[in-house]
Amino acid sequence: MLPYYDNYDMRQEKVTNPELYNDPIFDSNLLRYRVNVQNRGRLINDVLERHRTLQRLIREELPD
Repeated sequence: MLPYYDNYDMRQEKVTNPELYNDPIFDSNLLRYRVNVQNRGRLINDVLERHRTLQRLIREELPD
């Protein structure tokens, strides 16, 4: 396993070995993680917006 996974404290949500912050692989993985989180947030917002639109269209088209 990679050293930054072995040195990550999940309870405190931080890396326990500060020297790993200088590792380019760690930096690359951290950047990729952040981009993935942002993309998931956008995807969730898009899906929610589409769901709301669909609900509105259904309410408009179906009689009460």
